[in-house]
Amino acid sequence: MANEHWADRFVSLTLAARPAPGAGFEARALTAMAAAHPRRHSRLVTIIIVAALLLLLAACVFAAVRYFFVEGTLMFLEDDGGKPPAAPREVTRFFSGDLQWSESSLYGRPRTIDLSPDGHQVCFHRNDGFPPQKSDVFVAHRDGSDEVNLTAALGGVNCCPKWSPDASMIGFSHADPAEGQRPCRAGWHAWVISADGFDAWPILPASRGTSRFSGWSPDGARVLLWEGPVPDDGAPEGVNRGSITTDIWGQDIRPLPNVGIGAEWSPDGTKIVSVPSVLGHLGGDPGMWNQLLLTAADGSDPEVLVEQFVADKDIEAHLLAQGGTAGSIVSWAGPTHTVWSPSGDKIAFLAAMPFDPHGPYHILQVEVWVYDLTTDELIRITDDDVWQHSLTWR
Repeated sequence: MANEHWADRFVSLTLAARPAPGAGFEARALTAMAAAHPRRHSRLVTIIIVAALLLLLAACVFAAVRYFFVEGTLMFLEDDGGKPPAAPREVTRFFSGDLQWSESSLYGRPRTIDLSPDGHQVCFHRNDGFPPQKSDVFVAHRDGSDEVNLTAALGGVNCCPKWSPDASMIGFSHADPAEGQRPCRAGWHAWVISADGFDAWPILPASRGTSRFSGWSPDGARVLLWEGPVPDDGAPEGVNRGSITTDIWGQDIRPLPNVGIGAEWSPDGTKIVSVPSVLGHLGGDPGMWNQLLLTAADGSDPEVLVEQFVADKDIEAHLLAQGGTAGSIVSWAGPTHTVWSPSGDKIAFLAAMPFDPHGPYHILQVEVWVYDLTTDELIRITDDDVWQHSLTWR
């Protein structure tokens, strides 16, 4: 009986595996094998394919988020040297060196524009001439509409405004120059004003000397200031004391060693970038070293990322050929006017680099640069003969 059972099974398998008429030996053999061992789809292969597709989708989502949101918008104004400026130029979706340009419409010679944290508003100041006797801080929609003067009641010169991280306050610098006097001769003082303009106050008492507003801490609780000479302290004119950090009421003041002028906290609050100028020599020629300097949040661990030497003889040559002032030449030769990318891995700044003493007027040599902290790459963003200024990156 057992033998008959196996014989019947063999016959049934043979009949099922019978190839179509006219098939060759190889076809008959493969047909028999397929019948004896039915083909099965591999679940492992399916899982691998699905996993690969999910990883690809995740990578695309990450790139899109980084592209449109993390790097944000790098915005600046352009001025062709005294003529009415073109509309503010915006570098949108800055990512891996890919730039796309769009236009805005803030006319009337605005200066030091700053984009609000949500990207919907701007604050800026506008002068009544140069040297200015009157300058006010304004807020407006990003396209320049619904403009409001915040500092009309303060009088004097109010400039260089910067939004607090929650957009509830704006820090700026204030001066009361006499007729025909430059504001820096009258003395700057750092102020804070509410975004609705109803409340404004100086951060430090005048007895501490002059101060300029530099930037906000990421949580908005503290500010960075640059302090100048104390009145009647015997210090030579123009001698600065350095950067400090304090609360917005000027109560908890802490000095920041190594941190230069134009200091800005990183988005995570662990680093500070500044642009100090240091007297020095190069090849026997006296001059000034302008630096892009990175430090820890307490001013320790200084690291020079970029530096440019501006020789005194080159300043004199440029003054003779193009005019201007020595201080303006040194300042705009840069690096200067730093801003962090929202992700904290890039720093944008302005510089006429390398400075050409025999070239066009120094501010027309200014370009926008970006330093990538992850790759130590220095990226030149613009290359033209107009003056870029008022960097902001949100």
